[in-house]
Amino acid sequence: MYNFMRGLFMHRDYNQQSNFVAWKETHPDAFPNQLTPRDSTLCLIDSGHAINIACVPVLRPERDVDLIISLSYSWEPEHIFNDLEKTAAYCKDHDIPFPNVDFASLEKEPQKEFYIFEDKENPKAPIVAHLPLVNVTYKHFKHPGVKRETEEDIRAGEVDVSSSSSPYITKNMTYSEEDYEALVELISYNISINKESILAALCKAQERSASK
Repeated sequence: MYNFMRGLFMHRDYNQQSNFVAWKETHPDAFPNQLTPRDSTLCLIDSGHAINIACVPVLRPERDVDLIISLSYSWEPEHIFNDLEKTAAYCKDHDIPFPNVDFASLEKEPQKEFYIFEDKENPKAPIVAHLPLVNVTYKHFKHPGVKRETEEDIRAGEVDVSSSSSPYITKNMTYSEEDYEALVELISYNISINKESILAALCKAQERSASK
């Protein structure tokens, strides 16, 4: 991509200025010669190549996180816990508290719109509320408690988020207005029907925080 820092030369003692450097130790990136001011382009890598949900940055011990709401919309319809499992593995490797979850057993069970994970044996591990991209009950209900009856309603509930012909697969970079609205409706429904469970998780997290 275009190097937005091209031509931006910092002062030679930039790394000694407390207003600019927040790190405790001097890091190579603090030196102006390492900020690539002469290059016309930058090579950037999407961190999603490693883990496609941003849990890791909020799991630093200083944050003391009580609750993570994971809206995992990666295109992995057969493995809706993949990114969460990668996060758990990362936390294990780095001695970061995280709920102990049997993902292998969960993969064998019917999919749900909402999962709650809590490690009661490790109070330092955050509560994790996980909402994957699935169409489970939305195909039968247009609103919570309101069944689909007309042909139009039934067609509207047939949002494909699992097959290889889905309009939402990773290689499709743009959506039609109709597909976009259908996806928004599906996600809104999945969150709405789990409103009470999400609020319960928030209340529990608040209680945990207050007791620290």
